[in-house]
Amino acid sequence: MGSAADRSTATYPVDTDANSTFEALFQPGFIAGIELRSRVLMAPMEKNLCTSTGVVTQRYIDYLVARARHEVGLLRVEATYVDPVGKGRPFQLGAQADHVLPELERMVAAVHDAGGRLSLELAHCGRQSSSQISGFQPVAPSPVPCEASGGWMPRELTVTEIAAIVERFAAAAQRIEKAGVDIVEIHGASGYLLNAFLSPYTNLREDEYGGSFENRMRFPLEVVDAIRGAVSVPVTYRLDAEECVPGGLTVADTAPFAAELERHGIAMIDAAAGTYEAILATQPPMEVPPGSLLEIGAAIKAAVESIPVATTGRLGALEVAEDAVARGVVDFVSIARGLHADPALLTKAKEGRIREARRCIACAECVAFLSEKETAAYCAINPAAIREAEFEPRPAVEARRVLVVGAGPAGMEAARVAALRGHEVTVCEREERVGGRVRQGELAPGRRDFGESVRFLARELDRLEVPVRLGTEVTAGLVAELGPDVVLLATGATQPEPKPIAGLDQEHVTDAFTFLRRLEADPDAARGEGPVAVLGGNWVGCVVTSILLDAGRKVALIETRDELAYDFSMQPAMPMMDLLANHPDVTVHLRTTVEAIGAGEVETWAAATDQAQSIPAAEVIVVPALEANPTLRDELGDAAPEVHMLGDCVKPRKLQDAILEGAEVALRI
Repeated sequence: MGSAADRSTATYPVDTDANSTFEALFQPGFIAGIELRSRVLMAPMEKNLCTSTGVVTQRYIDYLVARARHEVGLLRVEATYVDPVGKGRPFQLGAQADHVLPELERMVAAVHDAGGRLSLELAHCGRQSSSQISGFQPVAPSPVPCEASGGWMPRELTVTEIAAIVERFAAAAQRIEKAGVDIVEIHGASGYLLNAFLSPYTNLREDEYGGSFENRMRFPLEVVDAIRGAVSVPVTYRLDAEECVPGGLTVADTAPFAAELERHGIAMIDAAAGTYEAILATQPPMEVPPGSLLEIGAAIKAAVESIPVATTGRLGALEVAEDAVARGVVDFVSIARGLHADPALLTKAKEGRIREARRCIACAECVAFLSEKETAAYCAINPAAIREAEFEPRPAVEARRVLVVGAGPAGMEAARVAALRGHEVTVCEREERVGGRVRQGELAPGRRDFGESVRFLARELDRLEVPVRLGTEVTAGLVAELGPDVVLLATGATQPEPKPIAGLDQEHVTDAFTFLRRLEADPDAARGEGPVAVLGGNWVGCVVTSILLDAGRKVALIETRDELAYDFSMQPAMPMMDLLANHPDVTVHLRTTVEAIGAGEVETWAAATDQAQSIPAAEVIVVPALEANPTLRDELGDAAPEVHMLGDCVKPRKLQDAILEGAEVALRI
């Protein structure tokens, strides 16, 4: 059996053919006679970038224009609510009333001026709405609450109310056609209202809108017919082909429905999967290989006669997307996060510059706003996403000599942006490789793509001819010798003295970062005999535990808090939490302290039971706390005229915080 590092294949291999121009993806495509310049569609993805009343903002327009310039066939803009009762996000795009029209018209004109085509996806969130956001009780085909969106009990719609919602969809379609959209899209996926009526999981009605398949598809088809009767532009449909919940829709149900959609005049179907209760199917994490939805896309394509079919599922991995289109598995590929991470992804691919692309790592931080309600859809690896105007690296007024100390994500991003602005940049790194602790984070099973964030930065520094001096310890003397105008300190966090636990100094006890460094050098370092106790259940502790489990070890994961991965966002942590909840070789001890470490055991106390316990442990791995590291700043004194600190040396945080701060500092100097 190979190591975790061996078995975790990168989505973006470093040996990608630099001359590949992805010919199939850049063949023109057609939707109801409308010619699109490529087979790549931007998948609809909410940004939380509008006003509280659904009006699009300049920030959102800048975002769309940046992507319209780069070969996208159709920009499919986010779930756009047609009814305030069905609003799902505080700053969601709306088409519910005429006040949204002026800015919608300006948005569409800006996209057209940039060479793009655009559709809006009309939606009603139904049972997945939150009363805290909409101000109304959610409505649904049946009173089936959705715990993932707050557990609000929805009210069952009456037949009269259903007819009114059909009219709201039609009115919204007329509104966005007036704004100039090229295509109207209907959101029939993600567990939203149309999807919920079709699904036996959420539709428990016994009237003409429930029960049989014919009855359950009545409301979605009424919406289709009403919209097609209200507009002259093509109408497309986003279909939840597999709900991925017990008793939910499967392709056995949705393939016949796709045929009905074609008979009712739908011009294209985009095959999606998942609901809020199965969100990882909707937005596959990095642990899932690219192309995870191609099979259901092929099934829907086989069910229709002549209309095109698209699908999604980490197809920002253009190598997989190209193969799918070339083989005719689907007619179009839909990419959301891949274009979020790099608006110029397709231009770079077409020009044979794919290695210059900032490839999405499927970390799912861009959907953090689903739980953090006021947050916009930032990108962990590209700080310019949703900040296109302010983060454009304009030439510096005066070129300066910049020394960057530390080649982790913060330091490398700062060096990249500073070099793009015309500064003379040198990077010094104490270790013999770049990447910092990100290189350790990619060692967890299935998380190899996490390291693409720093592999991209390393390629960029090579392309920009920024010298990187590895194995170089920076001192005040070296700074004085180099004579930079500006010093950017990205030296990472430091480890304070650990909690004084009896037995901490024994040979079988190590800290997590030492363990991970050993694993970088030797992929078999996780192997061994006997159980392991991991002391600390933050994200690093969970990563270490997953590596040990993959190596065949039994693990006791011990945490003083009442939850694991408390320092990570909910959705990115889901695959890891699922592993730790279900793996037979791990026991999780929450609200538990370690009182002493023995030769083959750890002595613990559980707060929940007020009981002491001895847990077997042939090896103990302690997850240390991290703290700010101002040491070099203090040592420099007046050795440099201008010094900035960035990244974890300011405060230990997440990848996106480090990269964002690196860009911000480099844009200021």
